[in-house]
Amino acid sequence: MAISARLRRGESLGDRVMKVDHAGEHGAICIYRAQIWFARWRAPDMVEELTGFLAHEQRHRSLFGTELERRGRRRCRSYHLCGLGGFALGALTGLIGRRAI
Repeated sequence: MAISARLRRGESLGDRVMKVDHAGEHGAICIYRAQIWFARWRAPDMVEELTGFLAHEQRHRSLFGTELERRGRRRCRSYHLCGLGGFALGALTGLIGRRAI
């Protein structure tokens, strides 16, 4: 079965993938931010490692954002939804504690 995407006029599949990747990186950042917030209480020894992971995701989001800008493309419409979902997931796993993080 072939995968097809409805692309906007002038948009390439690469542009679309870049936009979705950028939104996903934003979601990952929000996961780590929420986990760090709860880990301070539930698993303080994990905060340093989570902070390192957060820095990597922030760099990735920045790279994708820069490339989107270079291509003259706006971010994905799901950007904020990915952030909200990421924060909810990070909060849930952070609240559960070490085993869920």
